[in-house]
Amino acid sequence: MKAMILAAGRGIRLKPLTDNCPKALITVAGESLLSHVLKKLKEAGVQDVIINVHHHAQMIINYLQDNKPADLNIEVSNESTLLDTGGGLKKAAWFFTNDHAPFILHNVDVISGINLTEMMKCHIDKKNLVTLAVKKREASRYLLFDTNDSLVGRQSLTKQVTEMARMTKIRSEAYSFLGIHILSPAIHVPKEDVEELR
Repeated sequence: MKAMILAAGRGIRLKPLTDNCPKALITVAGESLLSHVLKKLKEAGVQDVIINVHHHAQMIINYLQDNKPADLNIEVSNESTLLDTGGGLKKAAWFFTNDHAPFILHNVDVISGINLTEMMKCHIDKKNLVTLAVKKREASRYLLFDTNDSLVGRQSLTKQVTEMARMTKIRSEAYSFLGIHILSPAIHVPKEDVEELR
């Protein structure tokens, strides 16, 4: 199984801790956030990981040279310009080429008790293209799901965001996204199809 860890961000919400350190290397309970996520992925059966880096990238690269977990193949996708989630995933797409199995996309600053093995099983059993870890909790941004657990919109309490669910009057519930996805490669949309959608 493969996974990607999103570790390129500037960690603005963690300032001033991230002024001179990438958020991936902030320590919690004596271990870096990156170490926590790598262990979680390994426990779920992940063998191959790609990590995108940007903010203090060399510090993360140096850390991995000295702290690479055994039995994990780790690649680094170094972004000279911060590409955000979609751009970072697209730059790392080569890592998932010729592999039709779903993979985990995990934010580096998320520590959770989520059972990734069960989440993957649910993703496969339901034949989902994307499965998101969400929770009922207070937040400034929400994802809106209908009664079939399908994503139908989003809501922001801090800025104006179009809400598909309100526009179409679909009954929905708001959940906070927890920064863990499972993606099936079939979600890829060929460039010619993207042009047709515009």
